[in-house]
Amino acid sequence: SEEYSIANSSEKTFLATIGNAELVQGISELYTITKMISEQQPSILIYEDLIKNIQRVIDGYYWLESDEVGEFSKQLKQIGDTSELVLDEFEKVRAISQQSSLALKQAEDKLKALLKEIAISNWDTPAPFVDGLLKLKRQKGHLLSLKEYRYIDLEKLDKISDKVDSQIEELGKRTIAFLSQDDAMDYYTKVVNEVHESIEKIKTVKDLRPILQQLDEMSHGLDALSEVINGLEIDDTTVKTQILEDVSGIYSRINQTKAHAKLTAKELSATESVAEFGAQLAVLSQSISNGVSNADTPDACDEQLARLMVQLEELESIFSENDEFLDQIYVKRDELHETFEARKQTLLDARQRKAQSLQNAAARILKSIEKRSLKFSESDELNTYFSSDATVMKVGDLVLKLREIDDSVKADDVQAKLKALKEQAIRSLRDKKDIFEDGGNAIKLGKHKFSVNTQALDLTILPKDEKLAFHLSGTEYYQVVDNDLLNECQQFWQQTLVSENRDIYRAEYLAYSIFSNALANKQQLSLEKLTQSEKDLAQIVKDYAAPRYQEGYEKGVHDFDASLILAELLKKYQIQPLLKFTPAARGIANYFWHYADEKSQKYFKQQAKTAQSIKNSFASS
Repeated sequence: SEEYSIANSSEKTFLATIGNAELVQGISELYTITKMISEQQPSILIYEDLIKNIQRVIDGYYWLESDEVGEFSKQLKQIGDTSELVLDEFEKVRAISQQSSLALKQAEDKLKALLKEIAISNWDTPAPFVDGLLKLKRQKGHLLSLKEYRYIDLEKLDKISDKVDSQIEELGKRTIAFLSQDDAMDYYTKVVNEVHESIEKIKTVKDLRPILQQLDEMSHGLDALSEVINGLEIDDTTVKTQILEDVSGIYSRINQTKAHAKLTAKELSATESVAEFGAQLAVLSQSISNGVSNADTPDACDEQLARLMVQLEELESIFSENDEFLDQIYVKRDELHETFEARKQTLLDARQRKAQSLQNAAARILKSIEKRSLKFSESDELNTYFSSDATVMKVGDLVLKLREIDDSVKADDVQAKLKALKEQAIRSLRDKKDIFEDGGNAIKLGKHKFSVNTQALDLTILPKDEKLAFHLSGTEYYQVVDNDLLNECQQFWQQTLVSENRDIYRAEYLAYSIFSNALANKQQLSLEKLTQSEKDLAQIVKDYAAPRYQEGYEKGVHDFDASLILAELLKKYQIQPLLKFTPAARGIANYFWHYADEKSQKYFKQQAKTAQSIKNSFASS
């Protein structure tokens, strides 16, 4: 018996410690697993049971991991892992099968709906026939794509595909029968004729676009019809030829209508473009005027020019197809560049003149400071003078003004001279004084400090020592201009604008220009137009001054003053029109008339009347 064997055993083995009963149960479980593997009918349920049994055996019989019994646990774990992989594949196959079945069901439902639509037999235009055939062919292509699906029911798919083939054949016969009728293309002919007639009533390009779209859609429909006809088997060649000729005739009519529509669109676009271009150009001109007013520094000139060039390029891209518009755009581009370059140069020249004036004023003050600083005998008095005296503070103000106009070289020069004066005065009181650096903005070489110039070099011409000289801004470089013609024009050296000098105010020049043009009936001006009303006169002055950027009129300032001057001038002219002539000319004429004989007076009166009549007749030419 088992008890006897255990009692009389000379040594204890690993299997003996387990016990015979548990060994038999464990072996039985292993045999069951082996049988499940060898006699299985592959299914999800079988593999799920197999995985559960393996896990139960591993958990229930710990000794299966031992080397003495062959490490069954490792083998069981490998079988369990493999079973889980197989189970995952089962899940994938089931998911794919469901997707394939769903796709096949959707295709079948779609075909049923399509066949129901095709069953309608009262079609009176080619379009439904063509649309039906194209849909059936697309459905046929979709069914061919479904054959690539895994685990799909190919037998059922083939039946559906055969049904589609039979429907294509049947609808093709109906299509041929319809297209063989004499009135088959009447629908297209009627629509094209109506479209052609409606084009004459169109007034805008916007209203014409739907018509062009409709013609394109008809062309696509005829393309599809031709494709369908070529794909159908038509035994009677005569019938096929007649159908294709009918289609070709409709094509020709559609192309004619398209050409007519496009020509009309081009004509309408040209008319609309003129108005739009004029408005865009007016906006651009106003932007240029505002840009010049806002450009109060050379950098601002570059910024405004870049902004307006973008606006001009956008205008060019919109109207690039019209050569006449392009010519005006190119003229406006040149005008834009010239205006801002002139404005920038004027600002640079003004900046350099102001900087030179500030530096000269600082030099005069520094001479006064130098004389006073050498008179102090006490260090405290000297420091008090340099820290609080109004004269020294004035030099600091001048330095700040020089920096505000970006002339750091002159500012540093003045500041350095002021410091040098202070150090010179301190050295006279003390033997030694430390030299301090200016926050890293100066280079110290021994006992000397030199400012770093970061200002961009700009070449200007400005008066210096009663001569014109080339000057590099930010430097002390001056080169006298040796030119006799320029030297003869010395009276104009200080004149920065064509419209203003020391004697003539810009508004006076503006009023004179408008008055002169009105007398000569130029620039769409006349005395009658100027004297209509004061409100209209102010607007005329604004419109006249707006495009004349280079003459430097500021909106709201010079145009306002000019309108006041011009109003008074017109009143004086209406009372005494001969005042437009110089006193000398009026005096000579009066003297001549007083001593002329009656015959000469009569002759000149007649000549004057004739000249006035000619002037009145051709005043508008």
